[in-house]
Amino acid sequence: MSRPDISDWSFCDVNLPARVHQLVFADKITITDLKLILRIAQMVKHYGDGTGRGCFALNRTIAAWLNVHPTYIPQRLRYLSDLGVILIVQFEDQRYLELEWSRTSDERLELAGK
Repeated sequence: MSRPDISDWSFCDVNLPARVHQLVFADKITITDLKLILRIAQMVKHYGDGTGRGCFALNRTIAAWLNVHPTYIPQRLRYLSDLGVILIVQFEDQRYLELEWSRTSDERLELAGK
């Protein structure tokens, strides 16, 4: 597999909670997992921009970003979800991804219509 072309990606600063650092140094999260976390952080639309949604990228798109096989992505998403790092949200027959710290609990309730 070839490396993804990142020349058109936009990047912003991402603060990672201390527990993510702990998971990395305890070898519970791989460098590829960390890249996945950082890419989702870049793709999440902030609540205030009017879209209020997370990263809608398909598994094959994420696999291309990370230069891995597409079957790797669902297993890692489940694993990171089980660790409480990534949220996998089903919404209107679609899946989107967010990081646990992407929004406040009040924003999540509002998005869910509660």
